[in-house]
Amino acid sequence: MRILIHSQHPDAGAGYAAQGRIIAPRLAGAGHEVAFVAAADTQFRMSEWRGFPVFPGSRDLSGSEAVAQVARHHWIPDIVLSIMDPWGLKLELLEGLRVVTWFPVDTTPVSAPTRIALSRPAIWDRLCYSAWGVKMLDERRDAEGDEADYLRAKHVPCMVQEEFRPGPSARAELGFPEDAYIIGCVGTNASGHVNRKGLPQLIMALAELKDEIPNVHLYLHTNDGEDTEARSLRLRTMARELGVEDRVIFPSQYAYRGGLFTAEGMRKIYSSLDLYCGPSMAEGFGVPLIEAQACGIPVLTSGWTSMPELVEFGAVIPPEHSEPIWVGGFNAFQRLVRVRPLVDAIKAMHAEDARWKDPGERVMASARIRRRFDPDVCFETYWTPLLHEWEHAIDSDGRCSPRDYWENMDDTRPARLPTERDDFGLE
Repeated sequence: MRILIHSQHPDAGAGYAAQGRIIAPRLAGAGHEVAFVAAADTQFRMSEWRGFPVFPGSRDLSGSEAVAQVARHHWIPDIVLSIMDPWGLKLELLEGLRVVTWFPVDTTPVSAPTRIALSRPAIWDRLCYSAWGVKMLDERRDAEGDEADYLRAKHVPCMVQEEFRPGPSARAELGFPEDAYIIGCVGTNASGHVNRKGLPQLIMALAELKDEIPNVHLYLHTNDGEDTEARSLRLRTMARELGVEDRVIFPSQYAYRGGLFTAEGMRKIYSSLDLYCGPSMAEGFGVPLIEAQACGIPVLTSGWTSMPELVEFGAVIPPEHSEPIWVGGFNAFQRLVRVRPLVDAIKAMHAEDARWKDPGERVMASARIRRRFDPDVCFETYWTPLLHEWEHAIDSDGRCSPRDYWENMDDTRPARLPTERDDFGLE
C-alpha cells in the first residue's frame, strides 16, 4: 500500500511527530510505500527525512489543504494516516480519500468536535490512543444507538522511542543542582487561562513544598510565557510572585522554541529527575509518562482519562482530589487537580524516595513499560493485523483513485451541512 502520513514534520519535537518517526520505517519495512505531509510547516518546501519524501504544509496549519493537493496531484495514496486531533482537520477537503485517524480522546463525554469529525465521510477507519478513550467512545455509541457506528474505534497505543532507557544522571551537564530533589514536567504552555498540563498547580505546590522537602526544585520543559503569545501563561512571573523563582528551572527558550531537543537530550533530562509529575486536566495518552518510566524515573499523575493505564512505576492522584472543569469549546468535562492533595501526593512519593531509586526497581520498571510500548512489539501486536485488514478492505471497497474522485466532484459544495452543529449539540 501507499501510506501518506499526515502529522507534524518528522523532525519536530512534539509528540505527534515522534509517533510518525516511529511508525514510518516500520511501515516501510513491512513493504509499504510511505511519504509525509507536514502539518503546520511554514517553510513551504519539499524535503526528505531518512529517505522518505516530506511534502510541505500550506497556509492551512492543519495541513488538510496540503494533503488534498498531494493526494490528487503528486503522490496518490491508498491510505492517509492522520496523527492528530481529527476535529482540527478540514475533512470536506479530504472526501474521496481513505483517511485513517489515529487520535486522542481526553474529555468526558467524548467532545462534540471529535464526534462531528469522526462522523464525516472522509474518515475510513478510527484508531484511538488509549483503552479509556475506546471505552468513552463505546459508551457514547451505546447511548446513541445503531446510527452512531462512526464512534467505533480500535485501541492502538502510542509508542516509546528506543532512546528512552535507564541511564546516568546528567545534572552537571544540564546545570541542575546536584543535591536537589528535582520534580519535572514536560508540557505545552499554550492553553489560555487554565493550563491543561497543570503547570500552575505545580508551581503553587512548589511554594508549599519548599519548607517541607529540603532543596526541592521544579523543572518545567515548556516555554516560560514571558515573551510569547498571549495564550501562554507567564510562568516565570508566577514563580516570582510565589517566592520560588530560584527553584523553578526552564530549558533554553531558544532551544525549546526551535525544537532542538533530541530524544537523547530528553533522556538526559528525565534521568536527572527524582520524580516526573504530570498533573494534567486530561490526556489523550501522555507520552512523557511512558518516556520517564522507560528511563527508570517514577511518575505521579492524575487518576483520570488515559493516565492511570500508563502507570507502571509510580502513583496516581484519585479523581476525588480534583474539580470538574467544563470546557466550552468541547462541550465536555476535564478535571483540575487541587493543590493541597497534589502537595500531599508529592510528599508521599518523596517519603519513599529510597524505593524509587533502587537500581533494580528502575530497570524492571523500564522493562515493563518497554514490553507494553516498545515500537516493534506494538507494530507486531497492533499494526500488522490492521495493515492486513486494510489491504483486504481496499481490494473490495471499489473506491476510485482520489484524482478520479475529485474530477467528478463539485468543489463548491458546502464545507459542513447546516444541521450538523445542532445534531451534535454545538448550538
